[in-house]
Amino acid sequence: MGWSMMVIFVAIFLCGTALYSVSQQERFVKEFTGSLQDLLEEADIVKQDLEAAMDNAVIVSEQMVTSLDERISYLESVPQEPLSSGMPRQNPPPEVVESSLPFNQEELRQAHPYLVVPRLYRCGYDLEEIARILGRGQGEIELILNLYKKKQACV
Repeated sequence: MGWSMMVIFVAIFLCGTALYSVSQQERFVKEFTGSLQDLLEEADIVKQDLEAAMDNAVIVSEQMVTSLDERISYLESVPQEPLSSGMPRQNPPPEVVESSLPFNQEELRQAHPYLVVPRLYRCGYDLEEIARILGRGQGEIELILNLYKKKQACV
């Protein structure tokens, strides 16, 4: 009888251990699932915040582009002396350059140079003038113009 009682005791012990293990596993799964659900809710809130920020950035960008397009159109409509007149162009004093622009130099400097530089160049400003107006180096202006010209050649 001693062995049979021992076997029964071990069987009861193993059953108890198995039940405890299952209950612990269920508790772990519930906690883990709850943590994942919290993380998903946070991710959804962050997604909504990012979408709102992107919508706002699009609106601001569209307004800036519209304003810049209007100013560039105005600048293009101002008559310019032809560059191929054979006479070297004299650089006007900075106050004349600034007063001839439809917007001030600070606004030009804040605009993206890849938009402003080609437009100013097409309006007849040379590299030195554009660099001075935008407060950038002549090498940078020349690089932007070369990239613009290569892009136009591919179109």
